[in-house]
Amino acid sequence: MRKIFCIIMVIHIVIFAYETASADIEPYKNKLIEYGVIVQNTVDECTVSRGECIVSIMKLIGLNDIYAATYATNDFETLYLSDVRPTGKSEDGYILFANHYGIVYGLYDEHNLVVFNKNNNVTLKECIAFMMRCLDETIYDIDEAYVYAKNIGFISETDLIGKDENSSITMDDFCILLNRMLYRDVGKYCKEIKLSCIDGLCSNGTRYEVYYDNEHTMKYIDRFENNKKEIINREIEPNKTE
Repeated sequence: MRKIFCIIMVIHIVIFAYETASADIEPYKNKLIEYGVIVQNTVDECTVSRGECIVSIMKLIGLNDIYAATYATNDFETLYLSDVRPTGKSEDGYILFANHYGIVYGLYDEHNLVVFNKNNNVTLKECIAFMMRCLDETIYDIDEAYVYAKNIGFISETDLIGKDENSSITMDDFCILLNRMLYRDVGKYCKEIKLSCIDGLCSNGTRYEVYYDNEHTMKYIDRFENNKKEIINREIEPNKTE
């Protein structure tokens, strides 16, 4: 009888811990939804694909759907990822943009082609590599990235997320990692560039480029908060004309 009681208590503790963890993750999810890093209809998914992972990371460093879709229409002379084409879809644009700026590199398949496998579940190690390449421009190797993440305290040996680096991460795990990245100093970030007249050719358009903040002047969350303040100010003070 005592043994049965102990088993029931253990089950109750596990369930309580799970419910508490689920409740604790909600503020993270809400903040990420507010910033547009993740979308509402994906927060309850069990796993995260490689494509979804890189889309959210690229949004976190400043890229948006409109430019990603535009970028995905470019007819590149060299496509390093044989399974991601310039389709005009924003997801493909995010991946191609990330590949261009050294955030993703792809994998060799059985035909010795470099592929991204955007529909495959992302592993903890892969997700960490994508993030660390944003935080430090010198990071390249996936194993090096994982060690670096441990060294800077991004993950730890006692971290529940880091038990198996080669396993697929859950959406809750991903939201925790994205939240940690939000509070890290800005490394790589996307910046909108106004196109101007060059050699007599003029354009009123814009493009995005990736820069690296060597001085680490702010955290990623600061950029979102600053953008939010700018939007509020524009709404309060409408454009003035002379």
